[in-house]
Amino acid sequence: MKNRKSLILVKLGGSLITDKKKPFTAKLDVIKRLAKEIHRAQGKVDAKLIVGNGGGSFTHFVSEEYDLINGLKNSTSYKGLAQLQEATVRLNQIVVQELIKAGENAFTLHPSSFIFADTKQLNKVFLEPLLKLLTLDMLPVVYGGAIFDLQKGVIDFSTEKTLNFLALQLGKYYKIERVIYCSKTDGVYDHKGKTIAMIMTKDFPKVKKLIGKTEGIDVTGGMLHKVEESIKLAKSGIPSLIINGSRKNELLDVLLIGSHHGTLIK
Repeated sequence: MKNRKSLILVKLGGSLITDKKKPFTAKLDVIKRLAKEIHRAQGKVDAKLIVGNGGGSFTHFVSEEYDLINGLKNSTSYKGLAQLQEATVRLNQIVVQELIKAGENAFTLHPSSFIFADTKQLNKVFLEPLLKLLTLDMLPVVYGGAIFDLQKGVIDFSTEKTLNFLALQLGKYYKIERVIYCSKTDGVYDHKGKTIAMIMTKDFPKVKKLIGKTEGIDVTGGMLHKVEESIKLAKSGIPSLIINGSRKNELLDVLLIGSHHGTLIK
């Protein structure tokens, strides 16, 4: 029987599962493969899983057009909010459908219905539905997107921030083994384009400068954000891995034996 006190959170990056150059274009072959890898691991890994999917081309264009990251500013913002929510749910359902086809009892928890923010900072969460799901033979699936904010009305929050917030909150009930970010690169690259195998919190100021120099050629476009969020987790004793989800069975190998070609942050 699985150790109900261990938990792994997995993020399927938006750049990995969508074509960011084409609005509302999912990479079904990639999603199908990752769903199968997750299902293969579920029967063997001694931990519960939570999956989060990025928004990619389903949300980037909408959020940018309406500037929802800075909240509700005028009547047009409400139109944008409706479109953003529809787009995030649409992609999430594609991911959930493929997980179900792969054999998982995937179940979406919409962040806007159980997480609340204040001045762009997540600060309240109603954990009971998620905690209940984790006791059942179900796979919770979340995403980033619209989160209601006490001061801003609503904000567009990244899946990294949403997942990491949950990891910190769930640490009261579970041992968080790690958070795994599936991107399109073999982890974090240095200035020569080589993978940095490990980043310690004390080394981050130095590494940050290297990431800044290479971010322009980083296909994810948000590697620094991933590392910054991972550093926050590391300071609470939760390690993170940034791996290449484009590499066949990379996620499976990480889940089962910890083997990877990416970057460990601790």
